[in-house]
Amino acid sequence: NTSPGYERMTCSVCGSLFGGRTSSEPKIAAIRMGSLDDPDAFTPKMHLYTSSQVS
Repeated sequence: NTSPGYERMTCSVCGSLFGGRTSSEPKIAAIRMGSLDDPDAFTPKMHLYTSSQVS
């Protein structure tokens, strides 16, 4: 179940969930770092719901 105003982002090939965004902030997407082929290609701007940030 998805909250109203929240869009889940899934892979069109395998259906894996890799992120999401809200209708209130459509230019901002939360991407799961583990879904990237090269996590070092992007610099995280923040971390959420973690005990420690990405180093």
